[in-house]
Amino acid sequence: LWVSDRTDRHIGGWDVPATWFQSINPLGIILLTPPLMVFWRKRRDAGRHPNLFHRMALGCVLAALASLVMVAAAFSYDANGPASAWWVIGYFVLLTIAELFVIPVGLSLFGNLSPVQIASTLMGAWYIAKFIGSLSAGYIGTLWQQIPAEYFFGIGAVSTLLAAIILFAMGLRNRGSEA
Repeated sequence: LWVSDRTDRHIGGWDVPATWFQSINPLGIILLTPPLMVFWRKRRDAGRHPNLFHRMALGCVLAALASLVMVAAAFSYDANGPASAWWVIGYFVLLTIAELFVIPVGLSLFGNLSPVQIASTLMGAWYIAKFIGSLSAGYIGTLWQQIPAEYFFGIGAVSTLLAAIILFAMGLRNRGSEA
């Protein structure tokens, strides 16, 4: 809704379809996964492999920054009318990197920390948590027309920063473990 209603999508005399912006995330996953894997491998080989909880916390911080980009875009829209498409592109790039820090790492945590006897059950718990998160996001989405956009995107920033704090604290508690 933001892209179709509040983003300047004009390039020359052509309007970029709003739905095309949804392809930024999958394209980013395809393009950014290999360099990110090389980055983490080099850090591991250098003995600077961070705690998995801390990697997830960093991903949450990046997701919060992505939401703050959209808060800035909302202020830009309020001041100048349709916001630049670069705000949305920046949002999706940051959010994609954040996703690459959180999702595979979360799955790996369950594999590393779960007792073998209940690992598959706990993997199911991961997916149930994602389901509950998606339901919550859907509920928050109902607020789109009811609150200002900067508050709407601010909810995403605050909630992911809280998650980052929790994950960072969990990482401090599990310093000696394989996580």
